[in-house]
Amino acid sequence: MKKSFFLFFILFAVLSLWADNYKILKMNTSSIKIGNRMCKTGDIFSDKSIIYWTTDKQAIKAQNERTKKISVFVAPAFKKSESRTVKEYYVKNNHLSTRGGVFGLEDLAEELGDTLYLWERMKIESPYQLDSVSYFYVSFNDFNGNQIQKKLENEQDSIVIDKAIFDQEIYQKGINVNLRYSNTRTQENCSVKDSLYIYFIPDEL
Repeated sequence: MKKSFFLFFILFAVLSLWADNYKILKMNTSSIKIGNRMCKTGDIFSDKSIIYWTTDKQAIKAQNERTKKISVFVAPAFKKSESRTVKEYYVKNNHLSTRGGVFGLEDLAEELGDTLYLWERMKIESPYQLDSVSYFYVSFNDFNGNQIQKKLENEQDSIVIDKAIFDQEIYQKGINVNLRYSNTRTQENCSVKDSLYIYFIPDEL
């Protein structure tokens, strides 16, 4: 316990030494207060600036100007982790950052957490090479109790979860899915995350 606390303290101290800037690519409200100003699409903010969320479904898609990585930040995720800034959010949620990425299905399950915030589509690093026989899929029950299976696309060995594979009627309520991995070559078929809640981010509020 003491060792974990010490490592967390060191990680927080190191990350606090620099700040990254983010460019806003998309928002589902016309503006949002970040730091001491009202920001709109195209504006740039520091990951040390406080984001003042005003509604539970507010979301921002932004690109890190240094790494070029695109991320989606949503009000409920910040509230759940008790984070006020992007820097705080990553310190509290990026469990794999010090280990260098996803190495297996257990790492993938840990990275996903319990809730996946889906806007349009998202790419997630896969621990395995993906092709027509090695792939991920989701299994879930629709509102009529029918079990549905949807194979997930892949891009450059990343899993792609696209909002379009789900019926529009579930967008308001969200849905629990079982994320599974299948490899027909090795006859492997196993659950990665048996209860992953997908929260659908509305395009406009």
